[in-house]
Amino acid sequence: MLKENVESSKSKLVRVGGGAADYRLRSGPQLLKVLNSVPYYVIIVNSDHEILLANRNVKERFREDPDDLIGGYCPKVIHGADQPIEKCPLEEAIQKSGPATTEVYDEETDRFFNSVIYPIQEDLFLHFVQDITEKKKAQQRLEETTIEIMEALSQTVEAKDEYTGDHLDRVQKYSLRLGKKFGLSDSRLEQLSYAAELHDIGKVKVPDRILGKEDSLNHKEWEQMKRHPEIGEKIVGTISRLERAAQIIGEHQEKYDGSGYPKGLQGEEITLEARIIAVVDAWDAMQTDRPYRDALSEEKAIQELKENAGTQFDPKVVEKFLEIKGELR
Repeated sequence: MLKENVESSKSKLVRVGGGAADYRLRSGPQLLKVLNSVPYYVIIVNSDHEILLANRNVKERFREDPDDLIGGYCPKVIHGADQPIEKCPLEEAIQKSGPATTEVYDEETDRFFNSVIYPIQEDLFLHFVQDITEKKKAQQRLEETTIEIMEALSQTVEAKDEYTGDHLDRVQKYSLRLGKKFGLSDSRLEQLSYAAELHDIGKVKVPDRILGKEDSLNHKEWEQMKRHPEIGEKIVGTISRLERAAQIIGEHQEKYDGSGYPKGLQGEEITLEARIIAVVDAWDAMQTDRPYRDALSEEKAIQELKENAGTQFDPKVVEKFLEIKGELR
């Protein structure tokens, strides 16, 4: 199949100098010796994506002799595509006249590759491709372990407050139900799920005496409490794949009219997911006994949501929440 791809692409190619074969001859054995010493596969291409030279490590990747790749159309040979792939590093390198890099996942082999293009002279580019699968999988395992630690830490924070009970579980469940009502994609629902579960993790740096205080907080104590969204965003933001969840956590105490904290964001400047958590979090808090008051009746809690729609809460989120309220059991 690979040889057919190479043969079928040759008619499209514009040669550099005297062509790929001439370039190969002019490159000499010294260049090949250098390229063959590199522990990942390397090819030299021109701006028309023609493969001019390949080191011996490509054989491990493509099960073909490097000479059989010369003259091939790079997107066809590497990706089986008739044109450059989306975010093609060669196209980027040509556009900016400088190095370009991208990470590629090959579904067929379940492998991850780091692809880097370096311009080496006019119309010639050095293309390094390194298999980073083991590194990626080790990183994923580390991230999964870190997330588990964060989840345990978040549960520990909740356990400090005897009044909250299963607050995090309910906020997560209700937020997902509401997110689906808004038609959020699976990837956004996943980020919303993590954000809802971890939204109060920043309280780990708030002293226990403040978290469990039965009287009103004084100014200094309130300033400490108000830092928890930013702290939570920084903690969760250490996991690259939870970047959006971290942003949501950082915004879940913002208010629709701009009077919230920490940044005073307003309206749709606040992510929809954060606006969802704000409503759900407040609803569950109102339905729970707290040190400073007893739980509100359902009628009173509904009244509070409606009265604060447009100021504290997004009116559309309140409206959709009340539509699904009866399903929240």
